Amino acid sequence: MKPWIAAWQQCLEQEQTCVLVTQAAARGSVPQHCGAKLIVTHTSQWGTIGGGQLEFHALQQARDALVNPQAQASWSETCNLGARVGQCCGGEVRLVYQKMDRTDPSLDELWSCLAKAESSQGFLLSSLEPMAGLPHVIDKSSLEAWSSESSTDVERFLQDPHRQVLLFTEQGQHWMLEKTVQNVPDLLLFGAGHVGQAVARALAPLAFKVNWVDSRFDEMIGADFKGIRFVQSGDPLYEVNQAPVDAWYLVMTHDHAQDFDIVQAILKRSDFYHLGMIGSETKRRRFHRRLLARGFTTEQLSRMQCPIGISGIHSKQPEAIAVSVAADLLRRRQRQLLHCSENLLSSDGVACRGAQRT
Repeated sequence: MKPWIAAWQQCLEQEQTCVLVTQAAARGSVPQHCGAKLIVTHTSQWGTIGGGQLEFHALQQARDALVNPQAQASWSETCNLGARVGQCCGGEVRLVYQKMDRTDPSLDELWSCLAKAESSQGFLLSSLEPMAGLPHVIDKSSLEAWSSESSTDVERFLQDPHRQVLLFTEQGQHWMLEKTVQNVPDLLLFGAGHVGQAVARALAPLAFKVNWVDSRFDEMIGADFKGIRFVQSGDPLYEVNQAPVDAWYLVMTHDHAQDFDIVQAILKRSDFYHLGMIGSETKRRRFHRRLLARGFTTEQLSRMQCPIGISGIHSKQPEAIAVSVAADLLRRRQRQLLHCSENLLSSDGVACRGAQRT
């Protein structure tokens, strides 16, 4: 279950009401990706839509609604981060507010449906009309049959693995559609030496589904690596061939010959998102010469990053390498997410016409 759903349940168990704030669309430079959540109660909050003046503004809006029994159940607003809230990012975001009450008899059923939807690829559909009720769960086939006016937008949304939320208009009403399953990239980490351990430790709390491949793990499994899938295997090429499409790869085994074989297998697949290999410029040049001799093109080899990490950090300390690698992966992931949310305000009709709270 997505963390925000568990937090939402916990907030409503502790207090009577809460407001769920969703960043549903964005344009330009913004501090969070679309789908980011902020849950607000009278006395607490969970999550973030980017902090700063934008979040302070959203908290005020949500808490004003919590103390007003006549407040709308749902509303949305477009915030210009520079002109309206004084934040230097300069972009625009569309925020959707949904007021929830623990006494709603449909709440338990909704949470039950959400738990099932996570395993069946369901979607959360919310009306954005002022007197909207609770969101409800809908499956793909029902969604495709229901949406006619907006079928093209919905289909594009379903086909985009990185986009988490869609605003659209259907049957004269405004709607928000969200994926219940978060798209977390599969990352295969080959190598369990000192650097491999440091990288695994750095990646463990981040938004990657880490599959750590090596033949040696007995002394390493512990609390530092919670959430990581250990793949104790003496056949790394088999693991490459079994990996999903758009996987991310980090290659740092104890053997340069094994590194070469793994990299070659990944390049042959060609359907990966990112490939990084530990090593120096000298190692990269040697591998390039050998791979060119094997028939790979310069364009194919340009997709392999070596050395790994962000530029300007030259420390050989495993922990420093791990921080550099994690930072680089997060930067690449942020670009991926921002690319799929770019210009949604201008391309999504509801983002300009949705209900405004006054």
